[in-house]
Amino acid sequence: FMWESNDELEVGNASIGKFDKGMFAKADGSRPHVGTFEVFPNVTGREGSFGEVQVIRKSDRKVVHTWRFIHMNKPGLSLDKEKNLFRCQSATGDPPMLYAVPCDNPNVCKLERKYFDTEDEDIRSGRDNSQCGEGCVQLKVWKNKPLGFVRCKGDGVEETLQYFLSENSTILTEEDKSSMEQFKIPEIMNGVRRLRVGETADFICKASRYFYSKGFQWAVETKSGQKKFIDAKVREDVLVKDEIRSVISLKILDAEWKSVWCYTPELTSSQWANISQPIYLR
Repeated sequence: FMWESNDELEVGNASIGKFDKGMFAKADGSRPHVGTFEVFPNVTGREGSFGEVQVIRKSDRKVVHTWRFIHMNKPGLSLDKEKNLFRCQSATGDPPMLYAVPCDNPNVCKLERKYFDTEDEDIRSGRDNSQCGEGCVQLKVWKNKPLGFVRCKGDGVEETLQYFLSENSTILTEEDKSSMEQFKIPEIMNGVRRLRVGETADFICKASRYFYSKGFQWAVETKSGQKKFIDAKVREDVLVKDEIRSVISLKILDAEWKSVWCYTPELTSSQWANISQPIYLR
């Protein structure tokens, strides 16, 4: 807070901030009193609380001006992991825009983000949004948008963050590197049981649609370490929500079979990820 006055002024509740005062010589020869007061951030109370600064005339202790202020959240986009909420705080206290856009893979997300860079002015708070204080909007991401990005845009703020909704509905972002690596690993689903030579067992390999594409490959590894790829005709790739699943009915032909392998093609490179599961024989 700053002021200029012909009278010498003081701050009534100076303990909540830093008060500086002095005199300023103007070109017309006058020397008004000037003052500044900076409120300490650690004494303003919890987020969303109000405070007051009173400026008092020193000669008669009369209040000549009162400023009211609000302690706002830090401007920008943040994630409350305990409540699974994104929050968008503007720098000025004016209501910002906050919205989530679903997208299935990096290429689609890139196009969506480019579009909304110029075309999001007509987007306002949606039905999933709620107020969280002065100039603050919060958004809960539901299972109908398991992959995508969230954008926070307001006075002095414009941030975008990629997110993923895990199976237990926990929000993961690009900052959660270790969790994201686990999220990228394919998985073979199969009821582990002992099989006999000649029996047929179903194996399901699943991977995130955000990282991988269709075209999974299967192979069988023998006890000697050799691998033999299985004819693609016996496999079926299906889309299940945010996952790609490859289903194979595998007939056990040899007692030397040790494990089954699933290879998943990465969507944005020529690399393949892989995962294996032991074959238990009686």
